[in-house]
Amino acid sequence: MAAKSSTARQDQVTSKIIFVDGYRRPPIPAETVFARIQQLQQTKGGRLMAQDVVEDARPVGSALHSAFEWNDGIAGEKFRCWQARNLMHSLRLITIQDGVKTSEHRVILSVPKTDENERVYMSAQSAMANPKWRTALLEQAARDLASWRARYQDLAELADIFPVIDEFLRVHTPEKKKAKKSKTTVRIKGVQRT
Repeated sequence: MAAKSSTARQDQVTSKIIFVDGYRRPPIPAETVFARIQQLQQTKGGRLMAQDVVEDARPVGSALHSAFEWNDGIAGEKFRCWQARNLMHSLRLITIQDGVKTSEHRVILSVPKTDENERVYMSAQSAMANPKWRTALLEQAARDLASWRARYQDLAELADIFPVIDEFLRVHTPEKKKAKKSKTTVRIKGVQRT
């Protein structure tokens, strides 16, 4: 008697390493980068510093070499731009009342440009006064908040704030992004979340 073959379909789950949206993708697959970083991490006792990755990538034959800019003239200019961004991000306006700091706010904001994949920097006052820039900031806040929510969705201690976050995301996520989102249901310590 022949054995019966099972024709029942089983769902297959796959995983894939990818670069986050918006990251300048190097000409090598994300899986290759991850595999090499895992190897480096093992050789460094589980702890890896950025300089370790740069040193590993320096030889032309390295799997990570093409992920970096090796022309010092170009890299130097990019580093100065990075320093300029950090300089602008570091400025804060503080309010002191009776010798005690009562508030702290950024005075220069990084605003995503709506027509290009770049950012512009402007005073918080200017950004909030212009409807186009204000919308861009709110949409960026929604992206950041959605990412934060996804990262911490399994913490039951945060369950009370998720409805407020979800409402903000409903209002401030652009329609084209809403269409891409898929609903999932997660059960956390007896709390069901959709």
